Amino acid sequence: MSISQSMPYISNHAMQPRRKSQCHPKKRGGKSKEEREAWLTEQAEIEANQLNYEKEIKHQLETSLETLWQDAPIEPKWGIKKNSDGKNTFWFGFKGHLAVTTKGQYIASRLMTSANLSDSKAAIRK
Repeated sequence: MSISQSMPYISNHAMQPRRKSQCHPKKRGGKSKEEREAWLTEQAEIEANQLNYEKEIKHQLETSLETLWQDAPIEPKWGIKKNSDGKNTFWFGFKGHLAVTTKGQYIASRLMTSANLSDSKAAIRK
């Protein structure tokens, strides 16, 4: 008995194709104007509720030095960053920020903050 005699022939038209589930097509391009306006108002609200040291540095320039010193985070916190080997480095506690004169290397100003505060955010203005 040959293979063609033992197996019945099934035409391609008799097989039912699997139906794909109906999904919404992916949206291409930028957001609509309404979505963008809603996102911008949400971002403005988030930024308004941030502390001085959570904002971008350009917003800190308008704030007085006394206000920045009063708003500096002073409770000890955890900090984390990746070192040059790609491994995480952790620390807990405080960090001292010093402003030093260029000629005599004397300490002109100082600030003690949480260890997780970035050095660039705690730049001391004179």
